[in-house]
Amino acid sequence: MINIIEELKKMSQKRGFENKDDFQQLLERCKDITLSNEDVEFLIELYFKAKNLYFRNTILKALVFCEDIDLKEFFLKAFKKERYLDMRLTAIRGYAKYATEKEVEKLMSKFIEILMKRPESKNSAKKDKLYSRCKKLNSVPASE
Repeated sequence: MINIIEELKKMSQKRGFENKDDFQQLLERCKDITLSNEDVEFLIELYFKAKNLYFRNTILKALVFCEDIDLKEFFLKAFKKERYLDMRLTAIRGYAKYATEKEVEKLMSKFIEILMKRPESKNSAKKDKLYSRCKKLNSVPASE
């Protein structure tokens, strides 16, 4: 069996790796494997270098399920970096594994504040869906 992370490292050294289907498929498989500290460090480095939203989203999702490695600071930085709400919510999900309830509430308040500032548009259904997901996390004040 191939070492997925080693293959990703080799491929990422080559020019134009972002456009290779093999690279994307290997990145997807990272969600299903147990990651070591070295693997996580590589994925974090790749996350912050990547301009491709698909790569960043895939890495975020892979790291959310990572066990035994404290990624609190990474998820906080990811929350601040991302401008897309679904990716911010994924970062909060990862952050919540390591943070206290008060720390998560602070991020959720910021997230809801950003969500409420969004203008109504054809994406209002998406906004409502995100709002209901936040509400399920018991982070939305009862008055809303």
